[in-house]
Amino acid sequence: MPSSEYVRANFAQATVNILFGASSVISSLGLHSFNAVLFGLIRAVITTIVLVGLRWDERLVWWPKLRVRRTDVSRFCFAALCLFIGEFFYILGVEFAGSIRASLWQPSQPIWTMAITALLGHERLGCKKLFGILLAFCGCAVMVLGRAETAQGDGKTLVKELLGNLCLFINCSLGTPLYIIAVKPLLNEYPPFAVAGLTFALNSACFAVALAFLPLVYDDVSVLEPPVGFLLWCSVIYVAIFATVLPYALQLWATRVLPASLVSAYYVLQPVAAAALVYTLLALHLVNNLQTGQRSDLGAIAVLFGLFVVVRETPQSDHATPEDECSLNGDYADGSHSPQYNNLRRGSPRGSDVEHGGSPFKKHHLQTDVS
Repeated sequence: MPSSEYVRANFAQATVNILFGASSVISSLGLHSFNAVLFGLIRAVITTIVLVGLRWDERLVWWPKLRVRRTDVSRFCFAALCLFIGEFFYILGVEFAGSIRASLWQPSQPIWTMAITALLGHERLGCKKLFGILLAFCGCAVMVLGRAETAQGDGKTLVKELLGNLCLFINCSLGTPLYIIAVKPLLNEYPPFAVAGLTFALNSACFAVALAFLPLVYDDVSVLEPPVGFLLWCSVIYVAIFATVLPYALQLWATRVLPASLVSAYYVLQPVAAAALVYTLLALHLVNNLQTGQRSDLGAIAVLFGLFVVVRETPQSDHATPEDECSLNGDYADGSHSPQYNNLRRGSPRGSDVEHGGSPFKKHHLQTDVS
C-alpha cells in the first residue's frame, strides 16, 4: 500500500500543474505588453527574493546559512542551467510560434523524461506506463489542436514558426526533464526550499546575462522597458508567487519522493486546468475575451485516464521508502533531523570533511553518513 508521504507527493505535484495551468490563463489576460525575457528576469528575481526570505525550519535555521559542499556547486550550476534553458527557450518558443504551439509541445515532456531516465538506468520502462503517457499526450493534443482550429492566425512567418518549434523542442527535451533529473540527488542532501532558492538565484543571473544581449537584437530598446499598469503588475506578482515560488517548492519536494518520470507525467494536467479555469471564468461572466468551450476539451478524459495508468503502474520501489522520506524543513518521516540539519546545529559546514564527486545525475541516499 502506498505510504502517506507518497500520496501527499502525488497530490502536491497535481497541485503544481493546476497552478501552472491556471497561470497560463492569468498571464494571457494581463501580460501582453511585457517583453518576454524581461518578464522572465523579473519573475526569477522576485522568486529568489521570496525564497531567500523564507525560513525552511521552524527552529529558526535559515536556509542561507547552509554550507554548500564544493563538489555540489557544479550540480547546482548544472540544475540552474537546465532551469534557465527550459524557461528561456519556452519564452522564445511562445514569442516565435505562439501559445497554441507551445501548449501542444508541453505534454511531450513526460515522454522525454521517461526516455532519459530509462537511458540513464534510473527507472524501469514498462509497456503500461508508456501506454498511459502516450494516452495522456494524445488527450492533450486533441484539446490543443481543437482550439487551434478556431484560433485566429498570428501572422508568424515560416522562419519564426520553425525557430519557435526548435526552441520548444529544446525546452521540452532538454530543459525541464534534465532539471527534474538533476535536482533529485540534491534533494537528498538539501531542503527543497534551499535547492529552489539557489537554483533560481543562478537562474536570475542567467536571465540578466541574456537581457544584456537583447539590445543587439532589438533596434528599439524601448521594448526592454517594463510597462506600467496596476493589472499588469498584479499579474506579475501572481505569476511570481502562485506560478513560480509555490509550485516550484512543492514540485521539488514531490521530486524528492516520486520518480522523475511520474513528476513529469503530471504536466499533462496543465491544459486540463487551463480549460477548467476558462470555463469557470466564462460561467461567472468575469471575463469575455477567452475562447468558449470546444468539443475537443473532452480530450481531458484521456488525459486523466492516462495519468491514472501512469500513477498506478509506477511502483513505490522506484522512489524513496517512507523511512527515507524528508519533509520541506529537512526532517525525516519519523521526526528525526536530516544530516544537513544536524550539521547546521553544530555550526559546521555540511559534509565539509567528506569529498564526494560524481555526475549531476548520481544517486544519493539519506542514510549516507556525511558528518
